Amino acid sequence: YDPHSWLDPSHAMFQVGVIRDALIRLDPDHADFFRSNAEQYIEKIQSLDAAYFEMLQRASQKNILLSHAFYRYPAKRYGLNIVETIEDESAVEPTSGHIKDVIDRINQFGITTLLAEPNYNSNVLDVLLNDMNLKIEILDPLETSPGEVTRDTYLAILEQNRLSLMRVLEL
Repeated sequence: YDPHSWLDPSHAMFQVGVIRDALIRLDPDHADFFRSNAEQYIEKIQSLDAAYFEMLQRASQKNILLSHAFYRYPAKRYGLNIVETIEDESAVEPTSGHIKDVIDRINQFGITTLLAEPNYNSNVLDVLLNDMNLKIEILDPLETSPGEVTRDTYLAILEQNRLSLMRVLEL
């Protein structure tokens, strides 16, 4: 089970509609305002979604390695192949057998970069990064982002995720 549905823009657009409808039920006098704002925001999400598709059409390979399993929805939407996840659950150290499997998959697919969340803190990840000579790129699940939160944070973070994927996929 992956609770990170908001990382897939198509799910986020649906969620914006659900929020809009709830606000209209709570405050029908401002229904036009809620509709207009939701429509504008959905258009921004659609634009970003199109940028993901356009970028990934140029990818000669779509294999990615994740610190843990938080990117399944967008991977499915955009045709990314999650080669392996190092930790099945955040903050739960993997077994030595699993680490061996991860190393085998890294070698099999020629993985050079680990996609990790901003606050990753794992000795296992650090050892893998060093021993396998992996680079690291940040892929933000929008759970624990440091920094200033603004009303455009969702779009800005998804754009940063897109740029991270661009670097990983060497586009």
